[in-house]
Amino acid sequence: MTLGLNLPPNWGQVAHQTWGQTACIARAESGLLEAVSGEELIEYLEGGEYDQRLAEIDEDEFEGDEFEGGW
Repeated sequence: MTLGLNLPPNWGQVAHQTWGQTACIARAESGLLEAVSGEELIEYLEGGEYDQRLAEIDEDEFEGDEFEGGW
């Protein structure tokens, strides 16, 4: 299930190379999804890039009043 997201173009190649041990991450700088190996996922989570991406999302979420009317 992709939850309405498009998978990155290289996800199949990464999945094949890593025997299915693949994750999709959103890069902090661009927000683009990228397929990575399990090792790269650990580096992403423990290296601070995940926290950086969360901070970016938080900043973007409250920049405007686009959702004034609520859901």
